[in-house]
Amino acid sequence: MSFLETIERARAFLERQQRVSLRALRREFGLDTETLDELIEELVDVQRVARREENVLVWSAHPTPDAVVRTRRARRATPRCRRSLARDDLPAAAGLLGRAIDRLDSDDPSRPDLALDWCEALLAAGDVGTAAKAIDELGRFVGKAGRAPSPALNKRAAEDSVRLRAWHTCFVGQLTVMTAPQAVHATADAVAAAAEALTALGDAAGEAKAHFVHAQVFRRLGKVGACEAALDRALAAARRARDRRRANTVLAIAPLAALCGPSPVTRASGRCLDVVRVLRITQGAPAVEAVALSCQAVLEALRGRTDAARRMIALARKMVEDLGITQRLLEADVFGGLIDLLEGDAVAAERSLRRAYDGLRDLCLGIDAARAAALLARALLAQDRIAEAETLSHESEALAGDDLKAAIAWRGVRAEALAGAARAAAPDPRGALLMPRRITPNRATEANAACNVAITAHDFAAIREGLSEAFEEIDHPTGSSYGRDATVA
Repeated sequence: MSFLETIERARAFLERQQRVSLRALRREFGLDTETLDELIEELVDVQRVARREENVLVWSAHPTPDAVVRTRRARRATPRCRRSLARDDLPAAAGLLGRAIDRLDSDDPSRPDLALDWCEALLAAGDVGTAAKAIDELGRFVGKAGRAPSPALNKRAAEDSVRLRAWHTCFVGQLTVMTAPQAVHATADAVAAAAEALTALGDAAGEAKAHFVHAQVFRRLGKVGACEAALDRALAAARRARDRRRANTVLAIAPLAALCGPSPVTRASGRCLDVVRVLRITQGAPAVEAVALSCQAVLEALRGRTDAARRMIALARKMVEDLGITQRLLEADVFGGLIDLLEGDAVAAERSLRRAYDGLRDLCLGIDAARAAALLARALLAQDRIAEAETLSHESEALAGDDLKAAIAWRGVRAEALAGAARAAAPDPRGALLMPRRITPNRATEANAACNVAITAHDFAAIREGLSEAFEEIDHPTGSSYGRDATVA
């Protein structure tokens, strides 16, 4: 039976009975929860032949004012929006939440909470353009809350104001991490303060969110130890809140930290597989599992297991394709290109990395685009297309900002490009490797690039010095190191 037939039969049934419980409707027509919600919306808000009294539908041919109908539809849609968000159907959740907010009056008291969920869905999906609008919408209420409170303002209202402001700070910080690389350093203190405020309020979900964003900031800055500590705090808070989706979101960063951190390949691989096992034992989260599998694929390639690496990256790509998350799909292309680079297939790497770079740049995801550009430049360098590689290193520099990993990558590529071209304007190509002191680079990666430059210049003393430094860093990695292989950085 089609949905239209169900509507007609339910309408006739309700007209005969005059009053029908929702339980009776569900059993009479064999409806699931979502279909029942849609049927109620059709009868109450669209056709306006019924009204709802808690768990009972009452036949009524009296029309309802449009404003009341819009408000009812928005509030009734809220549970569906949150169910979509809980099962990682991010595009659907973002669309439903956006439409629900549009139906409400501008000063409706339910708008802030809906805007908060809207920000969550959009940022998780990587839709930074619309996310900026959602954060502005939430900011309207933060501005109102930020006015000097009157003496009549009760304690609960004051706490809600502080909570809303802290959540807004977290969303602004997350958007900054994704789109404004030059401002990442300045974001850390604001997010830390938001975490303290939410902890004091006993908002476990907000505390988890703040620590999660703080971990993302640390990861961009190359502070892997601090990142992992923040992830531990975020995971503990998410579990206190019994928020499975948020706990899974936190787990998604752990494989990235393991891949880029100073751990040996075997230990990092164990952490990635642990995340996959946890997700499969519980109800699962395909978007998070795809991240873990992508990281594991790179680690398998580092161990020479290329067939396993390709199977894993193909599975991860299929997962994010099914979810329709463009950002995750482009990230899978980056990982695929990195695997091709590790295998020495520069042509295949170029195809994947160029697609990823163009897509990430179009989505305004600056830091991820900077990393993709540096890897693409390395693929071009492997094909002796030195001028193109150098140009891309400049594009990567412009996008990298405070991100340590991207800063290491573009400097290494440019140094090798300048050495290969033997440019008169850069008599000492190793100068491109000099870093500002506030950024501590991966010494092993930097030493590897310096060795390649020295080989080009036939500077054998520099080669010995670079190799010694690289091996020293591999044996005794610093807390800010990014791994054992230069290509990963």
